[in-house]
Amino acid sequence: MGSDFLLEILNGNFGLAGVSLSIICAIYLAHEMIALKVYGWKWRDRLSRGMRIALAMMTLSGGIAIRSLEVMRWRMAGAAPADLSQFWLTFGGIIALVGFLCSIRETSKPLYGNGPWIWTLVAMAIYTAAASAMRFL
Repeated sequence: MGSDFLLEILNGNFGLAGVSLSIICAIYLAHEMIALKVYGWKWRDRLSRGMRIALAMMTLSGGIAIRSLEVMRWRMAGAAPADLSQFWLTFGGIIALVGFLCSIRETSKPLYGNGPWIWTLVAMAIYTAAASAMRFL
């Protein structure tokens, strides 16, 4: 089995799982928001911890789905690397990173405060700056 086929299969499965988890989280959130009558401008203040975690997971899995399905589409088309959509990769990647940070924040805040997600964001910024400097300087 070639690595290109493995990449296609893995990204397809990640994309499908991401779509599935996003839909499940959206249905859960809709049900809970209706049950708890969470409406209006300050809806975020009324979300339970479980609802905030589901929102973070929905964001994370949606971003992974966008990124992975773009790679799967590119692989299935047998296109050149230049044909890979930079917009969809970047858009999906940013959404997934926001979802990761929100997931880290929601799961670690009760025990560790804001430190874990802030330090993760700092580490990602340092890595991005270092990788960009090594690539372009």
